[in-house]
Amino acid sequence: MIPRRTPHRLVAAASLLGLAAAGVVLPAVTGTASAAEPACVKFASPSGSDSGNGTSASPFRSATKLASSLSSGQVGCLRTGSYSGSVTVGASSATLRSAPGERATLNVDTLTIPAGATGVTISDLNIVGNSNALTTRLVGDRFVFTRNDITNNNGGRDQIGSCILVADSSTPTRSGTISQNNIHECGSIGSNFGHGIYTQNVDGLLIEDNVIRGVGSYAIQLYPKAANVTVRHNVIDGGLGSIRGSIVIDGAGSNHRVEQNVIAYTQVGAVQARVGSGHSSVNNCYFSNPSNASGSITSSGDITSDPGFANRAGSDYRLRAGSACLTKVGYDTAAKIAGGGTTTSPAPAPSPIAIKAPAPTAPAPTASAPAVTPVAGAPKVSWVSPAAGAYVSARDVRAIVNASDDGRITKVELRIDGTLVGTESSAPYDTWLSVSSLTRGPHTLTATAFDDKGLTTSASVAFTTSSASLLAAAPTVSVTAPTAGANVRSYLDTRVSATSGAKVTKVDLKIDGSTVGTDTSAPYDRWLNVSRLSRGTHRLTVVAHDDAGRTSSSTVSFVKR
Repeated sequence: MIPRRTPHRLVAAASLLGLAAAGVVLPAVTGTASAAEPACVKFASPSGSDSGNGTSASPFRSATKLASSLSSGQVGCLRTGSYSGSVTVGASSATLRSAPGERATLNVDTLTIPAGATGVTISDLNIVGNSNALTTRLVGDRFVFTRNDITNNNGGRDQIGSCILVADSSTPTRSGTISQNNIHECGSIGSNFGHGIYTQNVDGLLIEDNVIRGVGSYAIQLYPKAANVTVRHNVIDGGLGSIRGSIVIDGAGSNHRVEQNVIAYTQVGAVQARVGSGHSSVNNCYFSNPSNASGSITSSGDITSDPGFANRAGSDYRLRAGSACLTKVGYDTAAKIAGGGTTTSPAPAPSPIAIKAPAPTAPAPTASAPAVTPVAGAPKVSWVSPAAGAYVSARDVRAIVNASDDGRITKVELRIDGTLVGTESSAPYDTWLSVSSLTRGPHTLTATAFDDKGLTTSASVAFTTSSASLLAAAPTVSVTAPTAGANVRSYLDTRVSATSGAKVTKVDLKIDGSTVGTDTSAPYDRWLNVSRLSRGTHRLTVVAHDDAGRTSSSTVSFVKR
């Protein structure tokens, strides 16, 4: 039996709503929470009182009081209006959002999801920071920060200038999601620290479907202990006064994936991987940057092309019909956030979250089977997550199901490869399932909805896991021969030690950056003909690969006589 993870709520993905913030934002924005959201349990209103009981009839006055009053799994809703002060959502699986059909503004000192608060959702809010404190601090595991408009109006210098800080230096955050937000005017112009999103100590973060513009420094900084971060389907305008405006990978990070983004007008290289290994840049559309992906990162499928923003000066980042970027990145993120006006054909399935292994050579998993209604009046069921054919983290897969009926849904059962792994008895049907014990390769996740008439309907989706080998130690490699500074003439004796918690699949040998040999099994020893090298100092680099798609390298210099 695969153990079931603690579920947390996710705002319904079917209603992609606009953003409404101060300043010029995306067009045709309605900026309200959907009535289809999980029901509000407690309320706050500008006309309320903190001595009230938090009901719809007797709402609290402050967002601070509302957030602190929430128990695990409860939903707190803010009526239209402005709220101030520091706000902390400390109850696991709690949600803080605007009331259905309304839009609230938080003029915050800091909005915090603290350590220990798992599965908290912050959604459908205008969040305005100031120059005195960080705007948001997201520390608890598996948070969801979605459909918000966030800015500090380019206030806040140094370390407090960022709009979103993920984790802190002492507490790691795992499996958070930042999606469908408008992130703009963050940090003082010219500041080295005013970023749109700044990570400190994370593992498994997803940054998806955001528009980021007008930041003081970096749009996204992954530093100093970030690992397994996926940055996909974002639109980043790195100009508008920024001194950098790009994505930077720094510190001790590894296995970051930057894919299907539109990144334009940055003041420095669009994606700079200064350190670490396992980073990739895949199917991005770059434009008007000093450089695209650079440093310790591999690139595949990236293009350089004018995205054709509808009205950059008016902060309308929808893509014009015919944009080459549109074909590459799959769909129009800005139009998706705005809730309409897309110029795209149907989007392909998104790429994997925290992918750490290349696609297997076996046939790709088949697409999700359509929902079947065998009997009139039977339930309807469909998959939201995972996407058909997706690769998922070796630890967990997030299962999100839409189920409806002309009567009442009594439960939704979840099975992996036919084995029951979870049961959801009420909407939203949203949970995390462990897949760490599954074998590497394709699997099938099936949801079966039951209604009060005894009828059932099932829908399946295929996904691929890279198996528990990803939880094992990454490869390590060292050169045992030649020794540093060794003198050689015609032949170089190379001896390499390579190990991995998974399986070492090959070791590449490179001289001055060019591959000159590959060993696919131990011992990794060979003689290399260097007779044609010029006299002087050269560099031998060895790169070990494992079956989880990770790499490690080591370099030693030698002297050709």
